[in-house]
Amino acid sequence: MAELLTREAYGAIADRLAFPTQSFVDGEYRPAASGKTMPTINPATGGILAEVAACDVPDVDYAVSKARAAYEDSRWRSKHPRERRRSCSACAR
Repeated sequence: MAELLTREAYGAIADRLAFPTQSFVDGEYRPAASGKTMPTINPATGGILAEVAACDVPDVDYAVSKARAAYEDSRWRSKHPRERRRSCSACAR
């Protein structure tokens, strides 16, 4: 069994993590149209993990229009489900 790390060691690892902070639409990261951000909170410490894009109605409309276009021109619906899963998993990295 692996040895558990100390609280300080886990904290040091967390401090080195980098998170995508923009929305991911149509294969690219983009800030919120308004330029606004909002904090994401680490529930274990109460500290701020990152400031992420605070997307609003124009951002959702843009994402939906890009998703519709990708579906209608078959870029998305013609992909094998496994390939779609890989695409979605890549977004989360």
